[in-house]
Amino acid sequence: MSALADAGLTARSSSRTTFSASSAARPTRPPTSTRVRPASLTQRRRTEDVAEPDVVSAERSPINKASQITAPLLLLQGTADKIVPPEQAEVMLERVRASGGKCEMVLFEGEGHGFRAKAALKEAFEKELGWYRSSWGIEEGK
Repeated sequence: MSALADAGLTARSSSRTTFSASSAARPTRPPTSTRVRPASLTQRRRTEDVAEPDVVSAERSPINKASQITAPLLLLQGTADKIVPPEQAEVMLERVRASGGKCEMVLFEGEGHGFRAKAALKEAFEKELGWYRSSWGIEEGK
């Protein structure tokens, strides 16, 4: 046996060697580089979300709450959007209108989820400004 073991001490690997009293109840920890750390709470939640994506998606999806929307809604939708396909935006439009809400949709040809073309960005800003003016009763130039 080594002198450390005879003294009841064990060496732990790290950037420098340290010594700690050994105990039968607490085994020596492996070097820091090989230690497995438990997942954080956030990581566990993400894992739970992945385990039940349909339930989580259904709870969070605005399309399932369309009948509760009471404020005027303007949908600016790219025809090449792969995140929110145009068909989903059309369903949202129909559901909001069916529940008595004010809703309009403007399609931007070839744009995805977030517009890139300067012309599309300009038109989207102009449509949005016009929407605020009509929804809130703001006169142009005031």
